[in-house]
Formats: sequence, C-alpha cells, structure tokens
Amino acid sequence: MDSLFQLSARHRVLASTLFLAIFPFIVPYEALAINILIFGLFAMGFNSLFGYMGLLSFGHAAFLGIGSYLTGIAIVHYGIPWGIAILTGIVGAAIGGLIIGYLSIRTRGIYFSMVTLALGQIVYYIFYKAESLTGGENGLRGVRVGEFTILGIPIDFLNPLVKYYVILFFVVIAIWLISRILHSPLGAVMEAIRENEKRAAACGFNVARTNKLLVVVFAEAICGLAGSLRALHLSIVPIDSLHYLQA
Repeated sequence: MDSLFQLSARHRVLASTLFLAIFPFIVPYEALAINILIFGLFAMGFNSLFGYMGLLSFGHAAFLGIGSYLTGIAIVHYGIPWGIAILTGIVGAAIGGLIIGYLSIRTRGIYFSMVTLALGQIVYYIFYKAESLTGGENGLRGVRVGEFTILGIPIDFLNPLVKYYVILFFVVIAIWLISRILHSPLGAVMEAIRENEKRAAACGFNVARTNKLLVVVFAEAICGLAGSLRALHLSIVPIDSLHYLQA
C-alpha cells in the first residue's frame, strides 16, 4: 500500500498536467477554464497554510490582491515586461507574507485568524488610498499583454485558448513545486505541527520562527502568483481583489 501511495504521489503532477491540458475542451468556454486555473492555484496556496499547517487565515485575499496590483502597476505605470511583472507580484506577496506572518504566527487558533483579518484589511485600505497608483475604488485598468514571441514563435495572448496554456505553464510549475515541498522533510514537519505543535517543538523543530513563517511566505507567494495571473487575464485589477470576502 505504501509503494502504491508513493507511485501515485510521484505521478500526481503528470496526471494533473494531462487533465488540465484537455480541460478547456471540456468546459463551455475558455475564460471559465482560466478562472478555474487561477482560483485553483489560489486555493492550493491557502491549502498549504490551512490544510497542512492548520493555520486558518482570514486575510488571505490580501496576497491575491498584492500580486495583482504589483503586477498591474509594474506594467501600467512603469512599462515593465509582463514576465518580470509577474515576478514582481510574487516577490511582493512573499514580502507581505513575511511581514504579516511575523506579526501573526505568535498567536494561535481564532486569534491567528483575527490578526490576519485585521492586517489584511490594513493592506486593503493602503491600496485603496493609493489612488494615483491603484485607481482607488475604480481599480487599476490597462493591464494589457498583447502578442509576444518565445524562441521566435509568435504568441497571441489575446486568444483565449493561447492565454489558457500560457497561464497553465505557470500553474504546472507551481503544482510541481508544491508537490515537491509536501513530499520533502519540510512537508512532514508541516503535518507534524498541524497534528501536535507542542510535540513538534519538543522534537527540536523551531515551530514559530522557522517552519511556520517559512510556510506562510511560501503560501502567500503562491497566492501572489495567482493574483498576477488574474491581473493579466482580466486586464484590470478590481479593488475587491484585496477584500476578505474574495477568499
């Protein structure tokens, strides 16, 4: 049974990739498939924190919004290429996760959830008030990616099916990375903390400052990637991307 589980885990990424490759031909239209990809990626980031660490965050949407806004700002206001803009969104969300994680991981249970909710709302109002950069309540518009080339091959990002496979490329990388981490020693520590945090600490793991904070940063970076891809997909960044109801 153990060998069967290991075999399935080893091929989980491949099976997911094959299914997602034919997914746009199953659903009614490509835009729906793209939304499912993006919010599925966002859910994987949330699951890394809640499902494997037992940390219920109510401010998780803040990182979706940070990724969206930083990517959009990089493209709209600074003319940065979309690939670097995506990286900007991921790094920004990771830094946000580092700050919010450092302030919240000292609490537990419902207190952790309330602290993340409060900090997430602070992020919401920071972006809401930065109207010159974010557009305020109207959101950020003009996040456009047109045609580009990869190895001399023209890619029309405005084509919904092409856009789906470009976004799928990033999603598959994220799925592979998450799978590798969950089946690494860190993944085992994550589950140990979820099951019994005091016992994990007694085993010598630095639960709060190392493992919890590291997982928070990783989970929020994944959510930042989802936000970046959503900004490219919609060509706008609505302010409710940051609202707690989004999660």
